[in-house]
Amino acid sequence: MFSRFTYKLIFLALIVLSQITYAKIIYVDIASASSTKNGTSWSTAYSDLQMALDSISSGDTIRVAEGKYYPTSDHTGSTSASRDFCFHIANKDFILSGGWKASTGLQNGDTTFLSGDIGTVGLATDNAYHIFIAANLTSNTVINDIAFVDAYANGGYTDITYASKSFGRNYGGGMNLVASSPQLINITYKYNFATQSGGGIFFTDSCSPKVIGCTFLENKSHYGGAIDNLLYVKLFVSNCIFYKNNATNLGGAISNNLYNDLTVENCAFIINKGNWGGGAIFNNSSLIEVSSSSFVKNETSSSGGGGAMFVQSSRPVVYNNLFYKNTKSGIIDIFSFWTSDTLNPSSTNNAADTQFLAFPNSIYSFAGK
Repeated sequence: MFSRFTYKLIFLALIVLSQITYAKIIYVDIASASSTKNGTSWSTAYSDLQMALDSISSGDTIRVAEGKYYPTSDHTGSTSASRDFCFHIANKDFILSGGWKASTGLQNGDTTFLSGDIGTVGLATDNAYHIFIAANLTSNTVINDIAFVDAYANGGYTDITYASKSFGRNYGGGMNLVASSPQLINITYKYNFATQSGGGIFFTDSCSPKVIGCTFLENKSHYGGAIDNLLYVKLFVSNCIFYKNNATNLGGAISNNLYNDLTVENCAFIINKGNWGGGAIFNNSSLIEVSSSSFVKNETSSSGGGGAMFVQSSRPVVYNNLFYKNTKSGIIDIFSFWTSDTLNPSSTNNAADTQFLAFPNSIYSFAGK
């Protein structure tokens, strides 16, 4: 016979078990022909990614098959045609994973594209302002193996409000992430545009995201052609490629502006352009550490200078890097400093084709080669 105390324990255990929710896997396939489309299997997959995002609980995983997906509603859920159409989510942690092949159930398919080309095909100016917006994501959120392409964030100085956060229509074409710290892994950002900041990604509002193994190709903005950090962002960037990104003002690849903490390691910055300074990176009033990275043929064309990096009100730590043919108006120019700023003394073991005195503790120069 069970004692009364034992019965109470069993009763409490049943209550606890009844409240446990188990993480689900939800399936999305643009080619889904199912009449059910409830996302519970590949054979009944959603064809609309936003339906999957709307259905999840924290801890769930969304697997997205190869193919091209377009947002079909705005942040309010309205499906009336609008350039505010975007994939959107807030206040949940999840895994969003692309590149799946529905016929085999394996992650060996072709690319999963999320595209902003919602208007006339090939006409950029009627594309979605943002492909993906999110608020209040933690580091438990992982997004991987997806390509974000063809956003056009030129909405002027107007905002949308989602999850009590403001998202500027001219910030963050590929992704506009507010107070969010996801892990972004093996993602491609290509042909995204923002008139103000962050053609590929815009981060803001006290967050600590990680960008790992990503590729940024030909994104464009005024600040930070590929990435812009603004206000209390602690960003870690590793094993990424930045190629032919462009900033009409500062930071062809990355702008790190105002009270941030940026770490860059094992990255390649190739042929990026910051018109007014910082062909690859612009850093202002923020911590920055750059290591084991290559800067090749980045450029700036104005008096701002810094073919590789333009620095203002900060002392970067720069070590174990390679700098080759970074230029200002065609002349070799690696760094430019605002007023009396200098490199942190910990900057060592860099190799450069000229201006080697910028690295007093370095060990190798290939001037003239």
